[in-house]
Amino acid sequence: MSSPNFYLTTSYAGGAPKWSIKIMTIREFLAMVHDVDVDPLHQRPPVFNYTKESLSARRPTKRQGIIGAILRGIDISEIKLNERTEKERLLYSQLYESIDGSNRMRSIVGFYNNDFTTNVFENSEIGNKTFAELSNEEKKAFLSYKLRVVVYERLLPDEKLGLWITTNNITPLNDQEKLNGAGDQPLANMIRELARRFNYKNSTTDCHPLFDVRIRPKEGDTIGEHLTFVPTRLSYDRFVARIAVCAYNGSQPTNCDDVDIQRLYFDKAITPAVANTLRKKIVECLNFILKIAEEKKAAMKVKLTEDECIMLMRLWFSYKKDYGTFSIEKYHDYYMAFRKAWIRFNKDTDDKYALENIPSYDKKAKENRARWAMFKDNHNKGGKNRWLDNIEWIEHRYLSRQILTMNGILVRKSKRKTLPRDQRDQMLLNKQKGKCGVQNIPLNLIDAHAAHIKPLSKGGTNDPSNIMMVSAKHNRDMGTMNLNTYKNTLHK
Repeated sequence: MSSPNFYLTTSYAGGAPKWSIKIMTIREFLAMVHDVDVDPLHQRPPVFNYTKESLSARRPTKRQGIIGAILRGIDISEIKLNERTEKERLLYSQLYESIDGSNRMRSIVGFYNNDFTTNVFENSEIGNKTFAELSNEEKKAFLSYKLRVVVYERLLPDEKLGLWITTNNITPLNDQEKLNGAGDQPLANMIRELARRFNYKNSTTDCHPLFDVRIRPKEGDTIGEHLTFVPTRLSYDRFVARIAVCAYNGSQPTNCDDVDIQRLYFDKAITPAVANTLRKKIVECLNFILKIAEEKKAAMKVKLTEDECIMLMRLWFSYKKDYGTFSIEKYHDYYMAFRKAWIRFNKDTDDKYALENIPSYDKKAKENRARWAMFKDNHNKGGKNRWLDNIEWIEHRYLSRQILTMNGILVRKSKRKTLPRDQRDQMLLNKQKGKCGVQNIPLNLIDAHAAHIKPLSKGGTNDPSNIMMVSAKHNRDMGTMNLNTYKNTLHK
């Protein structure tokens, strides 16, 4: 799908933004960099593979390339900063935040702090050197290099977003990276907090454990603990945002493509309170996926793929729509059923249902396509019709809801309802002859509680046939235990 139009306009609330250009040397920049937030919320997280900076590496990394350009006197383009408002200064210690140029600033500071070397194949005259290893003349050239810094005055969030998208053309932004430019905003903050660890208001937030990552010491790259796909280009943010779209639209199957995510980010009705409510719904879905990831890891010694995560998200919200409240009582059994259903839809399948040729979504297409091929394609599409088709196909056999519920794997929970007073009285006096359903001793109306024989949490219902009048004490003591099981424990 083509990139959505990001609601950008050329108008600003207070007229054209005010800005000025400052020419400063790297020496002067280093003296004031403590007052610059080089990693504000809207910036993409830095991703480096440090093993590529070995002494024999022929191709420089991005930060080595920046330093190489500086040492050769090549312009590295202007750096854009925004001077924060007084209100923002109450939350953040630095006066300025980066709008464009974070990688360049990080690279300059990192090289000055001897975090990495130059690349010998790019700077053959200098070789592989840290800043401390440079000659006095080379150090002077580096520190005297002139930077062009454009400083904007107190931009509003929408203005920062527009400027961020407009100026980031060197490394093209994907849709989620553009939306990340929304900065300090309730929905964007909530999605970041769930998808990744980052510094916010002078503290570090923890992500949802599904997105835990680690850096491999030898390779130097970032890998997921539970997922095969990594958080480059804000892939985790985008996945959480798709869940957020579903949660916001009634916790049910819905269109959740990039354009739908965009609408959510620009929805001014999402206050901090609304974002917090959304967060709880999203976490429920993420917890479900995490449990399946843990089961797959334990059973197969491998991690969940992105396509599996998308399918599990769709299953979760399909259950939410149809059942409201439900639970997975046997996660291992659920994963094994999911796996059997999942592996039917691959190019090497011999499953007749998966191999069946069916009409394509493209009305102009003359030929039908195999169901397994359409199933795989649908994971990358956010349309509701493709979502519903994949649910129907994967539930066709092994993941059938009827089988899952019959085996106690998927349990639909009824909402707790209180029987009317007159119905409870009638049940105690007529059906139970005025006696407690646990001990069969006289029970007065005041002390009588309506207890579920099969608990709601275990699939019980509010039907009168599943209700027994018992004393208040017994109702408390039995908790979520089956009433008949509770009676047996008393008689032992």
